[in-house]
Amino acid sequence: MSAKAQVAVGQDRVAYQWDDALEEWFLNGPRGLEHGFTVHQRPPGSSTLISDELRPGSQPSTPLHFTLAVRGSLRPEVASDGLGVRFVDGQGVTVLTYAGLKPLSLPTSFVSLLECI
Repeated sequence: MSAKAQVAVGQDRVAYQWDDALEEWFLNGPRGLEHGFTVHQRPPGSSTLISDELRPGSQPSTPLHFTLAVRGSLRPEVASDGLGVRFVDGQGVTVLTYAGLKPLSLPTSFVSLLECI
């Protein structure tokens, strides 16, 4: 994203509204720090749905991809199932785990959650 986000801060939630289509959020709750994205609509130029968008069971014809950058000295290692990533230091020691990734509105079979590029 090249534009500046509008930031909304709540008691336990911070949200970045990047544009009309995408919101990124962080929630500090009982399960720890959660991070997520809410896609309000597919971006212009992305693939459309196979069937009527409002019909239950509609499936996207192609997955929606996010490319996230990693900064700092830790190295990401994606889990073999693609549903998590651990960040290791120079000695290979896990310092941070980002796990429990799942799409909330589509079956997992339609989404490849993490790829190491």
